[in-house]
Parts: sequence; structure tokens; C-alpha cells
Amino acid sequence: MVDNPGILIAGAGPTGLTLACELLRRGVPCRLIDQAAGPLERSRAIGLSTRSLEVLDGFGAADHAVDLGHQLRAANFYSRGGRIASVSTDGLSHTKFPFILSSPQNNTEQVLTTALARLGGVVERGTKLTGLTQPAGSGTVSVALEGPAGRELAEADWVIGADGAHSAVRKLSGISFDGAATNVEFVIVDAAVEIAPPRGTAHYYFSPDGLLVVIPLPDGGYRFAATVRPGETGDDLDLDFVQSMVDRRTRGRGTILTELRDAGWGAARVRIHNRLADRFRSGRCLLAGDAAHIHSPVGGQGVNIGVQDAHNLGWKLAMVATGKAGPALLDSYEAERRPVAVAVAAAVDKQTTAAAMRSPIKAKLRDIVLSRSSARGTLAKTMVPMLAQLAVNYAGSPAVATDDAPTLVGTRLPDTPLAGPTGTPDTAHGLLRETPFTLLVMAGAGLSTSQTAQVAALDADLAARHPGLVGVRTLLRGEASADAIADTGGATTDTGHALHHHLGATTDTSGAITDTGGALHDHLGGATDARLCLVRPDGHIVLLAGLAPTTSVPAVLDRVLTRARASELSAIPEH
Repeated sequence: MVDNPGILIAGAGPTGLTLACELLRRGVPCRLIDQAAGPLERSRAIGLSTRSLEVLDGFGAADHAVDLGHQLRAANFYSRGGRIASVSTDGLSHTKFPFILSSPQNNTEQVLTTALARLGGVVERGTKLTGLTQPAGSGTVSVALEGPAGRELAEADWVIGADGAHSAVRKLSGISFDGAATNVEFVIVDAAVEIAPPRGTAHYYFSPDGLLVVIPLPDGGYRFAATVRPGETGDDLDLDFVQSMVDRRTRGRGTILTELRDAGWGAARVRIHNRLADRFRSGRCLLAGDAAHIHSPVGGQGVNIGVQDAHNLGWKLAMVATGKAGPALLDSYEAERRPVAVAVAAAVDKQTTAAAMRSPIKAKLRDIVLSRSSARGTLAKTMVPMLAQLAVNYAGSPAVATDDAPTLVGTRLPDTPLAGPTGTPDTAHGLLRETPFTLLVMAGAGLSTSQTAQVAALDADLAARHPGLVGVRTLLRGEASADAIADTGGATTDTGHALHHHLGATTDTSGAITDTGGALHDHLGGATDARLCLVRPDGHIVLLAGLAPTTSVPAVLDRVLTRARASELSAIPEH
């Protein structure tokens, strides 16, 4: 019997690699296995959203990904041979990554594997999970593995299934995978090109024959993904067939392919499945990524949902594994991430159906609506945040405040610019990395003497209840005077007031921070009165409230963490 690794992750794709990095960056060891003998060599999924890049940035991997990728800052929509609409990411603000990144999955996995090694982790290749049981009352999971050295029996406190659509963890845990194959098939190929549409832009062509999506790749080639009707193609697809299909759907807009490349599925049709696990947790086993949900590739959401599943689960699992939170915290993982998977699947189905309308009247109406909404800017306002995945909201989750919660509770904190006491620029997300939870005291022009005392007392209370878990940081609006900063004991200035407007002002007992431009204050609604904003390790807002009474902060944090004694962690009911 091998020593208990604590946490066993099955599957070293983007989801499993991200989860391992999230755990290791928090000092929690884990074991990562994958049944493949080596890393992925094909492009497969090709998009990383703005939010996924922010996740990778949390453990220092985003810049590497951007270096290897190709930035997409616009999308064009075509119908009947002409462009009918376009959107741009220019409206994305308060993020380090105002674009979607064309990043072939093999590149993404290379980036994550490099980050994993830097954090002290390794992928055990050629190792397959073949057995799994959860003995009653044992507090562990017993697993059987087949690897290069033969059969191995091991135990783990937690097992995470990030092992794809055919997940062994899901099957062995008795979790059903509801859904079915759809009547939608895709032809997905990469190609070298002689003439192609502009780079830096995604291109969507609507046709009665179906949808064609053309995406630039970092190596100068392009991804071509097209819906086809059953029976429209043979088993083998050649260059002539794909070129003919592209010509018909683009109405001869001059795209010339010179060579087809295997994107990872071979040159053939791919049948789309829509499936969703009926639950994401069974006792000490949890699912993430394709093991929990699969859907159409339209919009490039699949890998990104998996990366963000791992981001959501990582901090919660780390806290439970180290005894800083009770196991009930893990119930919030499914409560938050399953609705996201449902919503994305529904959205991409609607997009696929709308793109392939065969009725001339309905297609013309679709084109008119898209054209007008594009001209008015409403298309970009609704579509770009969805593609960037910055609009995910966990309101109503047990891991955020629920009583009379403001509308911003559950949303992502904007990554607004900040300036520290030495004048060195920073960002809100950089500030969040200093401690697991962050309490932002949005102080506006500064705190009064009594307010400063309130914050100091709250800081002491949180330190006593949850040692090392909460950092209290006071933020001043950017136009605050030097005297006001001195009065707050060196609070950080919110330059331009972005952070103050988003959250309200905050006092940092160790040094003042300025909300540059006041953007955060503006966003959080703390332009005048001091406010408190409690932010989780994943950057989502737990609580937004006035400075008094401060007792709400410890109470909400206690409930979110659902603390339990270490002796209680083994008594986990089946889900």
C-alpha cells in the first residue's frame, strides 16, 4: 500500500493541471496521474478566455501562455456573403487580459506543466485509475492504479475526477452522466492557408448549410469548424471537400487552404454530445471539467469551464484538507459551478441553431437583429463578457452572503489599478494574493478616528477567529490628500477611485493603498461612505456592507467556512 497522497487527481489535462497548481501554490500536496503515456501533441481546444488567463496569472503562468498564443480582440459575423455584425473586446476594462487567447490545447498544457514543475509537482504518466471504493467510516478513498510498475493499491483523503468525458472516477463513484448525443456533427480541422480572413479576429459565417467558424492559430494556420448534417460527408475528409465547404459558406470570400492538419480528432466528423453529471460530488470524490459536463465547442467554452472549475474547487479543497474549513464548504462547489455548465450548454445550443437557420425569413430577421444590435453596441455588451467569462455570478451560493445581499455579492472583483505606499503600481487582484481572504476597507478620502478604531478591532477579531486567513486592507480614493492618507495610518490610495467606487474605502493597518482613479470605489458604490468588501481566494465578493456593524463580517466568514474539528472531517455523508 502506497502512502496516502492526501489528494489524488485523475487526469492531467487543463483541468487537472490547473487544480494541481492551485493546490500546490497554497502549500497543499497532491498526486496527479494521467493514463496517457505522454503529453498532448494536437491542438484540440484552442481558446483561453480572459477569466481563464486571470486564473493562470494567479500562479504565474499567464504570461507564458500569452507568449505562445495569438490574441483575438474582435469577432466578425457574416451572412449571405457580407459582414452583418462585429464585436470588439475594447470594452473589457479592469483586467490585465482584455482579449481572448487563441491557444492550442497542447500549448496550454505545456504552460501548465511548466508551472506545475516550478511549484514542485509532477505528472505520473501512463497511470490509470482502475478501482475506487469509499469504505464506510474510514475517512479515506481506496483506489487501484495500473502504471508502469504494475498494479498499485493506494489511499487518498480526496479523489478528483478530471479525467474527461469517459471519467473512471465518475463511473466508479456511481454518478450518472445524463444527456445524449445530439443530431449536430462538426468537421474540425486545422489548415495551412494561402489566403485567409484577418488575423486577430474570430470569424463566424452563417449559412443554411450550417455554421462555419474560422479562428487564427499562433503558428499562422487557422482552425476551421463547421456544423454538418448527418450523411453530408463521407468518413474521410480531404482538402478538396473542406475547401468546397468553406467556399460555399463564405460565398467565395477568398479563403484558400493549402494543407489540412489533424486537430486531434483526425480528419473526420465529430458527433456532439450534451451531457451533465447529476452531481459533482459523491462523498470524498469530486468531478471537474469534461468529467462533469460536455457540450458543443461553439464559443470555445469547454476548456475554460474546466479551468474555472479547478479554480473554484482548488481553494475550497485546500482549506478543507488543511482543517481550516469544514467539508460542507465543498458543497458550494457544485452549487456554483453546475449552473454555469447548464447556462453555457444552453447558450451554445442557441447560437448553433441561430447560425444554421434554413428559413429565409427567419435568417433575414436574425441578420437584422444582429446588425442593429452591433451598431448600437448592445451585442458587444452582452456577448463579450460572456465569451470573456467575467460575468459569472455566484449569488445565492452558500459560500457568499445571502441575507439582503447587494447585487455585486457573488461577482468577480474587478482588477483595478492600485498604488502602494512606496508609489509602486499594483492591481486589486495582486492585492488579493497576499492572504486567502481579503477584507477591503473602502475609505474614500479617509477614515475618522472612530472608524479607524472599528477597523482595528475587526482586524483583531478576525485574526483571533481565523489566524492567517484574512488580510485587512484599507483603500483610499486616488484624489485623497496626503494629510488624509497620514490620518489613516498609511492606507493604500485608490488612484482614480476605481476600487473605491467598486468596493468602498478600506484601511490597511500595515500601509495605505490608493485606489488609482477610484474605479473600484465607483464599482462597489463606496464613493462617499466607508464600506467593507470581503473577497474570497478566487476573487469573488462574499460580502459588501457598511462599516457598522462590523460583526457581520466574522459571522458571514464563519458560515462560509463551516468550520469543523479535525476529528469531524472523517464523518462525511455520501452525496
